[in-house]
Amino acid sequence: SCGLLRFLLISFLLQHASLSISLCHSFQTRCGFLEYIFGLINPWCSVLQLLLALTQTRVRDIGRLSLAVQSLAAGFPREIP
Repeated sequence: SCGLLRFLLISFLLQHASLSISLCHSFQTRCGFLEYIFGLINPWCSVLQLLLALTQTRVRDIGRLSLAVQSLAAGFPREIP
């Protein structure tokens, strides 16, 4: 479950960020990027709320992850359709 959530989050972030990274630095860059994103989200919500939103997101529909993150970043939970 945790591995799937990590995979979904990394996939979403890498898909929507124009990152050109070399293979030898990809792991380090991904971890740093995730820390940066969680740092931005943290003032508005807890990691628990983010994980709850992620678990409500279907694997085949990454677009719903965007709605969940936007909702949490806006400071209020929104039901994911």
